[in-house]
Amino acid sequence: MSGQSSFEDMRRRARFRELHTAILEGNLPEIKNILESDSCKEQLQYQDVAGTTPLMVTVMIGRYDFVRLLLSKRASTRTKCFRKKTAADHARATVWTTHKLNFYALLDFQIPKADEREKRRISETLRYPAALWSCRHIGKHPLSRAVIFKRGAKLQVLNAMTRIKPSVFTPGKQGPNLIAATSGFITSVTNPVVIQQAAISGWTSNPGRGPKVLDNEKYTEMVREISRLWGFKLRKSMRDNGSFVPLPEHRGRFAACHIEKKLTVWWVEKAMNQVLGTTDLRRLGDLHDAKLPRDLSEAKLFMNHRPCHDCWKFLFKIFKITGIRIRVETIKLAVEGKREKPLNGCANCSCDRCLRKQELDQPFPRGPTARDEH
Repeated sequence: MSGQSSFEDMRRRARFRELHTAILEGNLPEIKNILESDSCKEQLQYQDVAGTTPLMVTVMIGRYDFVRLLLSKRASTRTKCFRKKTAADHARATVWTTHKLNFYALLDFQIPKADEREKRRISETLRYPAALWSCRHIGKHPLSRAVIFKRGAKLQVLNAMTRIKPSVFTPGKQGPNLIAATSGFITSVTNPVVIQQAAISGWTSNPGRGPKVLDNEKYTEMVREISRLWGFKLRKSMRDNGSFVPLPEHRGRFAACHIEKKLTVWWVEKAMNQVLGTTDLRRLGDLHDAKLPRDLSEAKLFMNHRPCHDCWKFLFKIFKITGIRIRVETIKLAVEGKREKPLNGCANCSCDRCLRKQELDQPFPRGPTARDEH
């Protein structure tokens, strides 16, 4: 009893609030209750004895789902602890972070080891502004629960909302080529249930595409042209060439063919055509001073893959040039398949693995005994 009271006394001295304690205990229902209460804003801004906010604690323990919840409630990423470190600084593996985790263990908090993928995702969210403003709005769109279904030569967007009919697109690829390609679509914030345009990754032409699917070859070159005109450096990749011989004219082609960049360029081109009456990419900066309506100044992009670092940088570059904010959200992917085994399990299966298992399940043969001889 005295040991438990000593832990509680140490936690009081650390000046933890209810949100700090719920995060360190991994109590998700309690975190949601606090974030929905009247004290949400106060607890998000509260700093303990070391100046650590709840967001910093969440970053250190490596829980991306908790980070997303706090960011959706407008938790500040610029607040600094008493060591002048922000939440992004706490995302890095430093001696100070290790010291804090050891301190929480001394207070009898059972913190599991963080998943490295979640830690990288947290660091990416806090590092890139486009990733941060996208994370703050995850799950708040009518199409956030949609599923991209690839079947044959068709790309279908299935929505959990039964009132919205599925959208079907013809991307110009089929079979394994379609399954391997990243797919996505873009929509307006003012008319969110209408898909404006769809796209698949790749830089080669996709003949036979439908009316609302981007031309891969055209928009890949437009991404490269915008990057050249406005000083954005596309990252090099070994996949820029179709052979082992590097060609300078193909530099950055693989990074430019990502659907995030192509759909963003299509949206910017659409805004230029409506507001400026031109598609001259050299006048891209004129959009920043123009008074864009909300249906052009903001858009939501859905895809079945997480954006790369280069795409986050490109989205922020477009925002600085034009003032257009594109938010990205990853949704689920489904592909057509067939069941190889019978529905009743492995009883009728003839594969080597199941045959060996059936042999092992057979009773061991018993040899003759003295009782059998009599």
